Amino acid sequence: MNRPAPTLLLSAIMVFAFCATSPKAFSAGTVETPTSVASLPADQLKKLNDLLVLNGRNTVIGATVAARLGISTVEIKQLGFRDKGTGEGHAYAALPNGEMLFTFQNDKGAYSYRLGANFKVVASVAMIDFVPSAIPNPPAGAKSEIAFWARVASQF
Repeated sequence: MNRPAPTLLLSAIMVFAFCATSPKAFSAGTVETPTSVASLPADQLKKLNDLLVLNGRNTVIGATVAARLGISTVEIKQLGFRDKGTGEGHAYAALPNGEMLFTFQNDKGAYSYRLGANFKVVASVAMIDFVPSAIPNPPAGAKSEIAFWARVASQF
């Protein structure tokens, strides 16, 4: 089977890692009222989790990002891909409690979505210029990330 090698989102890691030590005051970030978004079929989620086991990398997301997302650990194993067409980065992590973390990065910033096992947005945060802020429509962003990862899973 011919598979493209996934790449780690190094720039996202640097953003997240830097945020933990940034001297600016952080007050933004959102804990969402759970809203269901699209979901991944069980077979696609299994493919992503298998890829995560094989190709994931331990990543420090930073204390600020972890706190805004309500995650108790700052180091998680993430699977990263860069979209060849747009150059945008995407990361997926399966959290120990059965939840998921999806992150999207473009030239404006990084956008992270913590989803429950039922694919409801639990929390989200955008990191723009090393400052956390609210994401205006978290369910729409999470839905886009799920669609991206469904396309990735369908290639394997």
